[in-house]
Amino acid sequence: MRKNLKKATALFLGAAMLLTAAACGKDGKETQSGSAGAGGDGQVYKFVFAHCEANDASTHDAVADAIKEYLEEHAPGRFEVEIYTDGQLGSDRENIESVQEGTVTMTGQSTPVQVSFVPSLAIFDAPFAYRTLDDCEALLADKELMDLVNAEFEKAGLKQGLWVVGGYRHLTTNKEIKEIGDVKGMKIRTMENKYHMALWECLGVTATPLASSEIFTALQQGTVDGQENDYGVIVMKDIVSVQKYLTETHHLVAFNSYILNLDWYNNLPEDLQKVFDEALAYAKEVGDNYTYENQENYRQQILDKGVVINQFTGDQISEMKEICASVYDMIRDAEGMEPAIYEAFTKALEDIYAK
Repeated sequence: MRKNLKKATALFLGAAMLLTAAACGKDGKETQSGSAGAGGDGQVYKFVFAHCEANDASTHDAVADAIKEYLEEHAPGRFEVEIYTDGQLGSDRENIESVQEGTVTMTGQSTPVQVSFVPSLAIFDAPFAYRTLDDCEALLADKELMDLVNAEFEKAGLKQGLWVVGGYRHLTTNKEIKEIGDVKGMKIRTMENKYHMALWECLGVTATPLASSEIFTALQQGTVDGQENDYGVIVMKDIVSVQKYLTETHHLVAFNSYILNLDWYNNLPEDLQKVFDEALAYAKEVGDNYTYENQENYRQQILDKGVVINQFTGDQISEMKEICASVYDMIRDAEGMEPAIYEAFTKALEDIYAK
C-alpha cells in the first residue's frame, strides 16, 4: 500500500482495519490461501506501522521501511505490511492507544509522549544527564535497567521493540543567549511534559507547552520567544526561518522508542517471531545510521540558513544541571515510577560516568 494516501482515505482504511481485527482477533492473523512462504501454514500476519513524522524524511520512516524490507525478503508472503506516515492514522497518543487495542501493530515516538502510558519512562526526561550520545547507548545497553523497563511496557500491553537514540535537544531564540541568566523571563515552547516544563521553570523561563504542529505559528506570531528541539525537527519544521539563534544547551536527548502490540507478537509462530526479532535488530541499525549520518547535515543546514549557533560550555551545562536538581527528585517521586527502575537508572549513570 502506498504510504502517501490522503488522510481521509487512511482513516477509512483504519476503520476497515478495526473490522478486520474484530474478525481476525487481536493477534492480527489472516487466514488467506495461497503462497505463505516459510512455514506453509497458510496464515498471513498483517503488520501496520503508523507514525507522525515525514514520509521518506525521518528516523521513524527509516525504521518502518527497514522492518518492511526485512520481512518481505526473509519471510515472503507471511506478512502484509502497511506503513502510514505524517499522522495519517492519528496523533502520537492515538497511535499508542491503537497499538494497545491491536488496530495498529507498531508505532514510534520519543519517550515524553509514551510516559503517560508507562510512567517509569520519566527517567529519560532527566535533564543534562548525558555527556555524549555514547552515554545514551551505554544506558540502553544496561540489561538490569532495560529488563525492568521492558516489564513495565508489558504491563501496558506493549512490547518494546527497539530504541534509536536521537540527537540532543537545543534552544532556539531571536535573542542571543550566551549566559544561563539570559533565558530568564523568556517564554519558551516545550513539549506537553511536566518534567520538561519543570526544567525550564528552574532556569527562570515561562514554559509554554504546545503541540508540535503549533510551533511555527507561535514563533511567527510572537506567542513564544523560542522553542527547544533537536536539529532534525528544527530543520523539518522550518524553525530556521523564524529564529535567529540556536544555543547548544544539550539539556535533553531524544530517545526514540518503537513499541508494538504484545499479543500480536506473542501470537506469532516461533519461526516468524525469530524473523521479526531479526527485522527489529536490522531496523535499529538502519535507524542509528540514519540518525547519526543526518545530525551534522541538519546542523549545517541550520548554519546555511544564517542562524548563529552558540555553544554552552561544560561548566555552564554542569551549573544548569545543579540548578535543575529538583527535577530528578520530581522524577524519582512521580506517580507510577517503579522505585527499582529509578535506582537502576541512577546506578547505570554512575557506572557510565565512572568509565
